[in-house]
Amino acid sequence: MLVTLRHAVHDGLTVRTLQCRRCGDIWWSSESGEPSVVLHGPVDVDAVRGTVARPARQIRNGGGETLRGGIGFAFALRKRFGLPPETCSPVTVAPYSTATYTAETDLVTYRPRPDVHTSVFVAVLNGHYLASAMMLRLS
Repeated sequence: MLVTLRHAVHDGLTVRTLQCRRCGDIWWSSESGEPSVVLHGPVDVDAVRGTVARPARQIRNGGGETLRGGIGFAFALRKRFGLPPETCSPVTVAPYSTATYTAETDLVTYRPRPDVHTSVFVAVLNGHYLASAMMLRLS
């Protein structure tokens, strides 16, 4: 059986991605041309069971327009591995500024087994989609 999914998009849609041979896609952006909005942070983050981890991403606004939208964080296959639920928040970033989004990750109530867990930060800012992958190395 073949299943094809299609989405109505405009002809000028741009999707850019950076790929790693180990991890796959590291970040995505729908901004065309030289990026003015960047989600920045480490790919590998260490955490310990029984604590509250605080993975974060910086949102860098390199343009002269205020950014408005939302950002969130979630684990892949969350329920299967007993990981905490997603978090999200509205966000505003002034022109030529940086804001930090921290995803409070409850590893006290939720006790997934030690492993490398795939997660992603996703933001929609002024209509642009951005995503940044992260590997939580849980011990």
